[in-house]
Parts: sequence; structure tokens; C-alpha cells
Amino acid sequence: MKKIAVFLALLMALSAVPAWAMSCPIDQWINEKASSDSYGSKAVGLFFDGLHRIVTSPVELVVHPYNGAKEDNVRGFFIGLGKGLYHTVEDIGTGVINILAAPIPGVTGVRSKALCDFDGSKAAASA
Repeated sequence: MKKIAVFLALLMALSAVPAWAMSCPIDQWINEKASSDSYGSKAVGLFFDGLHRIVTSPVELVVHPYNGAKEDNVRGFFIGLGKGLYHTVEDIGTGVINILAAPIPGVTGVRSKALCDFDGSKAAASA
């Protein structure tokens, strides 16, 4: 059982970065579905939005400390680590809420971040 858990953790860690790097086209599709007026499309969009947030959440633990260290060396690294932990927990929580809310008619889920700008870069404003 322990070997399976280690294997799954390693698989998630290795697959999260490529999923994050290619996330903009996926994000646009998910956003389209989650914003749909159709119950089926919205449920599918919210489910995949939640799953996507959970799978890509560990990336926050790498990106924020790296960016912080580039800006302010050791102090920036630790500030970035705090931001990374916060955003990882936020993405996991948002993902779980969206997965649980997906089959409920009329629920729009939690849309806390903009997914992509039209040029393919990550957006900073909320959607």
C-alpha cells in the first residue's frame, strides 16, 4: 500500500507541471463549459474545473518561492513559500467545492481566478 501511495504522489508531482504549462487551452474550454447555460455543460465544466485545480495545485509550491527568490533572495523565497502554501490550499479547496457542486442544478461553483488572457498568458484578475 505504501508503494502505491508513493507511486501516486510521484505521478502527481511529475504530471502537474506539464498540465500547468499547457493549461491555457484547457482552461478556456473549462471556462466555456462552466459558464454555459446548459445544465449538462455546466456540470461537466465545474467538475473538470475542480479536478484541474486539484491536480495543478502543487505547482503553486514551486512557482511562488521561485519568483520570490528571484525578487528578494532568501526573504522572497520564504514569502513565496507562504504564498505557495496559501494558493495550494485555496486551489484544493476550490477544486473540492466545484466537484461537489457540479451535479447540483443552478450552482455556479467557485470561480476565484481568471484562467487565461487571449494571448495565452496567465491572467491576474478574477473571472
